[in-house]
Amino acid sequence: MSMLQQESLVLSKFPTIQEENWRRIDAQQFFLPDNDILNINGQNAMEEKGKLLPWKVNHKYTNTTETIKKAWENIGGTEFTELLIANEHRLIWIDIQAGYVDVFSPENLKSFLQLKSAPWEARSLVHESKVGLALSQRLKFSSPHQLEILLSGSPQEIPLLVVTNHYGIQGSQSYAPVHLIFTQDTKCDLLVLDQGAEFSLTRYLWELEENSQVQVLWSCLPSQESKHQYIEREVILHKNAILREAQVFVPQGKLRINSHISLKGHSSISKSSSAVIASKGIFDYEPVQEHIGNQSQSRLALKMIVSKKAKCSFHGLIEASQSAQKCLAIQDNKNLLLSSLARIDAQPRLHILPHEISCKHGSATGEIDAKQLYYLQCRGFSLSQARQLIIEGFALSALENLPSDHILSLLGELFIKKVLEHDSL
Repeated sequence: MSMLQQESLVLSKFPTIQEENWRRIDAQQFFLPDNDILNINGQNAMEEKGKLLPWKVNHKYTNTTETIKKAWENIGGTEFTELLIANEHRLIWIDIQAGYVDVFSPENLKSFLQLKSAPWEARSLVHESKVGLALSQRLKFSSPHQLEILLSGSPQEIPLLVVTNHYGIQGSQSYAPVHLIFTQDTKCDLLVLDQGAEFSLTRYLWELEENSQVQVLWSCLPSQESKHQYIEREVILHKNAILREAQVFVPQGKLRINSHISLKGHSSISKSSSAVIASKGIFDYEPVQEHIGNQSQSRLALKMIVSKKAKCSFHGLIEASQSAQKCLAIQDNKNLLLSSLARIDAQPRLHILPHEISCKHGSATGEIDAKQLYYLQCRGFSLSQARQLIIEGFALSALENLPSDHILSLLGELFIKKVLEHDSL
């Protein structure tokens, strides 16, 4: 065996010095012992190196309401299922599990969908992060193939693409590198549901080609068993591409998310709004809005609701290269602190090189306004009802980038209300 082959069989170790950008989460807890690392097929990655198979893709064509009911009742409930049934003519469901993926789509689908297993590059989205790179190399070791999904829309329809990532998984670990490509002029509604196992590593790459328009609801709703979950997401926007998204994050254990939106194309637009609802665990969110193309626009509006002993940190960054002229970038963070034991660490940042650019950022953290509570109580609401209304309204404002009557907005509203109903804040 050559020296290069021997090195390829060695898992990357935790760096000697943990860099500052991991902040409130102990990065070493994301480094499982070598003999605990499993591959996407549930086998020991050290023992099965070289025997790993590409992703297995199973296509299942259906347009029956019974199939949708059976699959989705346990995930989202009755209202959730009814909304999907109303859109089953354009619904594409991609269910990612350990080493395989099931694809459900109607027989008369007008859009073109292609899935394949492909090589991918191990690198960290966090600039000069030795911790992120080491984890990325471990993900590469456990999942050497990425799932590549290509969607080409049709003028006759706007497909509803649903991606469930390790939902209801039985294993203790989950790994998934996923590359999602929207081809030129494609319009799509995208719903991404992340759950994961007790230990999860996920890498997303979303690419919007020229003139594509995608509306997104991204929900990370870990199970009660989820203890360590790390997600890296990179979004690349080409010329005139538009991304409008809402995000709902509900940490259970330790959840870290790095999101890097790269506006490479001229006149590309990204508008993201997020709701973080945390009554337990530790959450670390590090979003980057990088402007490369001229006249590009980006906005991030983050709302965090933190109670009990939960800890949340937000370290956002707006970055503009010298070539990015006449751009607009906004990063806004507002937080509700519902407990004296909860903690929020918020730090929006700017790294701006061009002169002709408009950038704004800000952060504010506070308790529920006593005047608002008094106003609602004067109109017949009890103190608990008034408090609940204010919290719910604050969280639902994260759906502002989606039309109020749009299916993704309605699904997001269901998610948020369900979380607030079950989590005692």
